[in-house]
Amino acid sequence: MALIAAAISCSGDTVVSSPITDGTTLFWSITLDQHALNLSTIAPYDSARVVATPRNSAGDPLPGAGPVRYSSGDLERLQVNDDGVLHAIGSGTGIPIIASLTVGNITHVDTALVSIVEDSVPVAPSSFSIQPVPPDSAIWDAGAMRNFSIFDPTKPIVPHDDAGNPIGGLSIFFSSSDTTVATIDRSSGVLSGVRPGRVTIIASTTAYGVEHADTLPFTITMPSLMLMAIAPPSETAQNFVVFPNPVTVAAGASVLFFDESRSQIDITFEDPTNVAEDQQFCFCGGGNIELFGGDTLDFNNDIRARSFPVAGTYVFHAPHDATGTIIVEAPPASAQRVHDPLVASRHE
Repeated sequence: MALIAAAISCSGDTVVSSPITDGTTLFWSITLDQHALNLSTIAPYDSARVVATPRNSAGDPLPGAGPVRYSSGDLERLQVNDDGVLHAIGSGTGIPIIASLTVGNITHVDTALVSIVEDSVPVAPSSFSIQPVPPDSAIWDAGAMRNFSIFDPTKPIVPHDDAGNPIGGLSIFFSSSDTTVATIDRSSGVLSGVRPGRVTIIASTTAYGVEHADTLPFTITMPSLMLMAIAPPSETAQNFVVFPNPVTVAAGASVLFFDESRSQIDITFEDPTNVAEDQQFCFCGGGNIELFGGDTLDFNNDIRARSFPVAGTYVFHAPHDATGTIIVEAPPASAQRVHDPLVASRHE
């Protein structure tokens, strides 16, 4: 994004445009100081204030950008004035408060979510943690099939009161320090690995005037589950093909081979020594894959799985000169492969 400055020549009839290179003058974003608030209809817990700050491309405050406009997504339950002061009227969850600012023809917004209770004096949390509990881990993979919640659905990690009792139903805001490594749903805490790397997950909440925050460092590894299809000739390919190809996975990964041709085929590895029996899926055996597939689509007949516990490059051949390559990478020195609740739940 670049803003254009107009310079008028001495003759008064020629306009020369040049880009503004000073990023400190650019209106780049607007950020609220809080993104998850919890209120009550009982005073003094029925009010709070949010503050939105315009920022430049360096992330620093941008002075003189103009007044911010605040609005509520549900005026029957939550109101906000021009100064960002909130007033709770009725109970509700996930009520949005939107801060917006327009500078020239550029508009930026930021949103906070508010939850409100009305039937009792609320209990403020004294502790707040998003550290994982088994089977979750701070080490996860970047596979597209690997979305999971920081919260164990059976043992949710929530704020606690002074007696150690959990306080449920609070609005919590989650964010990722690097969305190119991992993204996270701001409300549910569902994390999605994007690529290998290190990322920090941040969680914060303001509950009845008490602010809490916690961070969780994550290591995102290569995928631990991959599907490779063997496809028959098509309009774009004259021969059988393997896709995606090549693939890169973490050591110990499961690779599922799918016969898309509906004909019985086999898969032969140039070196099957470390092609192991898969432990997560019920397609047993190790090494080369003998005939599988058939005339009709059947999951058990058209898919075979193998595990690759040892790092290296594995080249395999299928009929009709179809060839595939699996690159297996060792995990980081500090990382251990972890139990995957999503995969395990299919077989436990």
